[in-house]
Amino acid sequence: MERQTSTGSYLKTIAPTATSSSSHSSGSDNVPPPLSPSMTADLDIPDDSRAKRPKAATPKRKTYAMQFSLDGRYLALAGSDHLIRVYEVISSPCERAVEVTRAQALRAEEAAQRKNASTCSQGSNCMDRSNTKLDVRAGATELTPVLKSTPLHVFAGHSGDILDLSWSKNNFLLSCGSDKTAKLWHPNREDCLCTFTTSAVVSSIDFHPTDDRFFVTGGLDGKLRLWNISARRVQSLTDVPGVITAVAFSSSGAVVCVGTHAGSVLTFACTDSLSYLNAIKVKSAAASKSTQPSKITCIQPIPLHACSPEVKAAASSRSTAPTKGDSEYMIVTSNDSRVRIYSIAAHRLVSRLKATSYVNRNSQIRATTSTDGQFAVSGSDDASIHVWSLASNATLFGNLFSGIKRSNSIVKSGVGDLGDNSTWRSWQAGAGSVRCAIFAPTATAELLAAAEDPLEREKGEKAAVRARIIVSTDDSNAIRVWRCDPLGRLV
Repeated sequence: MERQTSTGSYLKTIAPTATSSSSHSSGSDNVPPPLSPSMTADLDIPDDSRAKRPKAATPKRKTYAMQFSLDGRYLALAGSDHLIRVYEVISSPCERAVEVTRAQALRAEEAAQRKNASTCSQGSNCMDRSNTKLDVRAGATELTPVLKSTPLHVFAGHSGDILDLSWSKNNFLLSCGSDKTAKLWHPNREDCLCTFTTSAVVSSIDFHPTDDRFFVTGGLDGKLRLWNISARRVQSLTDVPGVITAVAFSSSGAVVCVGTHAGSVLTFACTDSLSYLNAIKVKSAAASKSTQPSKITCIQPIPLHACSPEVKAAASSRSTAPTKGDSEYMIVTSNDSRVRIYSIAAHRLVSRLKATSYVNRNSQIRATTSTDGQFAVSGSDDASIHVWSLASNATLFGNLFSGIKRSNSIVKSGVGDLGDNSTWRSWQAGAGSVRCAIFAPTATAELLAAAEDPLEREKGEKAAVRARIIVSTDDSNAIRVWRCDPLGRLV
């Protein structure tokens, strides 16, 4: 299906990704650093003696992981340049005024460059008139920045690509990568708080949702590790068949879900140790028996209210006895260009998210959900963003993407699986592959409201209409912020 570009139905801001740390970080007295783990003696040390490439041959930076903190205050992203950039959300009128002034100055500079680039050759008058119209239109639109343009921190400590990030409920940040380590950070500290070393590349990491002392990692050695930060050691170690490409706790923390390169999703009960529960092959029902499942690229917990009543009924009808996972689901992304929702308790598929233009064949693309579970979002290899509606009462941004085609749902009832949920919208979102696209948490909107953001300052009944925020990255090294204007405040 051909996508059409919306004409003025969205607001977009682009924040530059600076490479130097900001000097206005907050105090650090309240965050004592844990001691470094003392178990690195028997493990392999990564070799840093790589031959440096010529400057002209150095590839562009790729972003592999991006996450908002749970309180909506920080955005962290990391990738192939071995650095973690942490941006802060605008939270006061003064901060907003500073960012608006910067954006206006940047617009004026760009307008001057366009004017200087125009020549007196034939056709220049038409170009001048076109540029004038663009300048007038840009000046008439109120600016709505979300992030401060300069990073609060640029954390350096990894010696290889950073592959995953995870925030805790108390704003601790975990990172992992190809240097066979996981590292602990905090926005109030300049340096790494703790390093956890393994014997293989650490491909995925996740904080326990309710207890900051624990986290899990998975890697290319096929070992699932439950770490105890306070004790600075591995609490539990479990072998998983094949290479681990994704790990995630369930919403309650009672279950750990593991995705593999061979296309399996395994579940483990998590107490003081890890115990195997079940395994699912992620594969299209229409595929032949000889077709191999595709790599799992992401797993994210999704709460019960994120699914439609039909999905809930389909899952509950197959669960014979109530368990801790009865109200828990997980959204799974794989390299067969599909996004699926599974019931943790029923151990089976309850919905598939598809789009004719969605492409995820080779990249580590991640589909995630909004905080309220109304929508799922994912980047794509064709430089686009796709959004699916998960709840039956959730409108798909009708006022945001009015110029973009939407397919109708083809979900059928009365069959073994609900089938395909193809209620989606998509739009072009940059250059190259869009590996990361996420919704900002509800708490981010509250911070912007305190900063007198024009899209968040409504009160009363109008305040109930959510102005959604999506942040994406692509191969252009830009952070793109997409905002909707459901009440037509600005557009």
